[in-house]
Amino acid sequence: MKIKSMNLRIKLLLINMFLIIFLIILFTMTFIDIAKKNIDKVSEKVELEIENTLTQKLEKATEIAENILEKEQDILQRDAVFLINNQKAKNILNYGLVEKKQLQKFDNKYIQEYKKATGIDYLRLIIELKKNMFGLEDSLENVQIVDKNGIVMASTIGLSKEYQEKNKSKMIKYMFETKAESLATILSTENGLTLKAYGSYLNEFISPIGLIIINQLIEVNFANKLKNLTDTEIAIYNKHKNVTSTFFKFDDNIKILNLEEEKEVFNKLKDGNSSIVKDKIVYFGEINGKKIKKKYRFVFRPIINYKNEVIGMIAAALSKEKNYSLIDKFEKTKEKIYMELKEKVIGLSFLILIFAIIIINVYSKMIVAPLQEVLKIVKEVSKGKLENKVEIKSNDELAKLGEGINNMIEGLKEMETLKKNQNEMVQSKKMASLGELVAGVAHEINTPLGIEITSITYMEDRLGKFKEKYENSQMTKKDLEIFLAELEEGIKLINSNLEKTVNLVGNFKKIAVIQKIDKKNKFNIKELIETIALILNIKKKNYEFKINCSEDIEINSYSSAFLEILLQLIKNSEIHGFIGEKDEKIEIEIQKEEKNIIMIYKENGKGIDKEIIEKIYEPFFTTKRGNKSQSGLGFHIIYNLIKHKLKGEIEIKSEKGKGIIVLIKIPL
Repeated sequence: MKIKSMNLRIKLLLINMFLIIFLIILFTMTFIDIAKKNIDKVSEKVELEIENTLTQKLEKATEIAENILEKEQDILQRDAVFLINNQKAKNILNYGLVEKKQLQKFDNKYIQEYKKATGIDYLRLIIELKKNMFGLEDSLENVQIVDKNGIVMASTIGLSKEYQEKNKSKMIKYMFETKAESLATILSTENGLTLKAYGSYLNEFISPIGLIIINQLIEVNFANKLKNLTDTEIAIYNKHKNVTSTFFKFDDNIKILNLEEEKEVFNKLKDGNSSIVKDKIVYFGEINGKKIKKKYRFVFRPIINYKNEVIGMIAAALSKEKNYSLIDKFEKTKEKIYMELKEKVIGLSFLILIFAIIIINVYSKMIVAPLQEVLKIVKEVSKGKLENKVEIKSNDELAKLGEGINNMIEGLKEMETLKKNQNEMVQSKKMASLGELVAGVAHEINTPLGIEITSITYMEDRLGKFKEKYENSQMTKKDLEIFLAELEEGIKLINSNLEKTVNLVGNFKKIAVIQKIDKKNKFNIKELIETIALILNIKKKNYEFKINCSEDIEINSYSSAFLEILLQLIKNSEIHGFIGEKDEKIEIEIQKEEKNIIMIYKENGKGIDKEIIEKIYEPFFTTKRGNKSQSGLGFHIIYNLIKHKLKGEIEIKSEKGKGIIVLIKIPL
């Protein structure tokens, strides 16, 4: 099936259509991508803002919790001071001092007897009075009155002997030693964290004789109170152990952090961090085999005692899923905006495409005619016809194109002329090389021919004298023997020189045949070098010529190219390298590799400057401008034969006064 070529205008129209479509698609995709990126940036900004707001809210919540802990301590301390100043509480201690004069002899038995007799528990009465007057907290667990040895003299709850022994704490000793009037702090105990307030009973010498201690255990009610105030979930830790949490309302076994995480956060707070932010998934058990979980953001803050030591930590948490509902709404809105924008951009792009096709169709008609004229000229140029030129009628891009084509035609004409002249010069150089060979062969043939002519002339003369003696009957046996010996010697001399002549002619024929061969042929490379040396009569020249080449190296390549390369190298050394030098030497080394032939040409002549090496391959470059016989094409011919004919590589190494090394690598 034969396919007809499309009209140029249709081609141009299609090309422009595809270009416009591509540009519209590119514009559409780029615009949509930019819009999407901007929407995503806004989304990221909103998400970051929510993240920051969430963290700030939790930071504020932990700050409130910290303030409430301090406030609770202040309240307990105020309660302790109140109880210290209450006369009935004082009487419990002062009874022993007034009646017995020794506090050690006072014990709880008196209080029990007093209660039995009167039915009144003074301590409980005091606490009830405090609740009514000052609103003492319901979570107040117990109040104790102890002597300076830590022995409980009165308590709102019953105490075991073990507890009384443990109650002899460092804090009691601290209060008596420092003679502090009151103190409130948080202590880490086996049961968790406890708010404690201490008040000192002083005698008339202002020395402490006993303490009133108020204990309030930090437990779930306290956590719930903080939750209500901060609107966050609360977790409280004794050191790194979770002791209470609002999460426990779901399940007492809920584990917020694992042991390693708890220790990590606690140690960071101990190292001086004011707060730690951590995202954590909290698991709430399973329903129908499916794990119930929520992602929370936690902010941890240290709990510090009276010695400014970190003894625990308090955490506020908010569900990220709940707080990210705004992001979900924004994501849905974002997708809707994105889809609407996409539809509008695609619709607009389609309208632009239709309009562009109409414009292109009209415009293509205007530019096809001059283009066809230009194409006609270009086709003629491609066929080698350089007579015609593009007629320029305007000053637009097509006119510039026509001007460029006209310049190209002029350039091609100049290049054709230059190439013709260069080919003539190269051919002239080759003919000059051949002329030198012919001159050398003529000289070599002339020598043995001269000897042969001299021998024949001498033998003719001797034959005439011998014939004269023979005709006059004067010839003796000795004359015959002498004549025969001279004849034999002359014939040997003639034969020897004839053989030399035949060899010279044979070698010259080989060279002539090689120069005419323009295709690959199999040849022995050492024999080729030796033939060149013989034809150039190198043995009689004033330099040493050495060949390092194995006898059996045969290659299948262009022998004519190898011949021309070697001739040019040797003649270059003779003309440029050995002028005014002594002990000249040329060495040609041939190495055969698996895939290459390596030729190393060395001579110890004058050498070449580095600046000249960079220009040596240029056509017509010579260092002997005054000598008209030097064309400057020697290394240019060598370079072109190696690079283009033999597809090889050439490298020249030389320094002024140190000779030259030419490395040639030819692929087999």
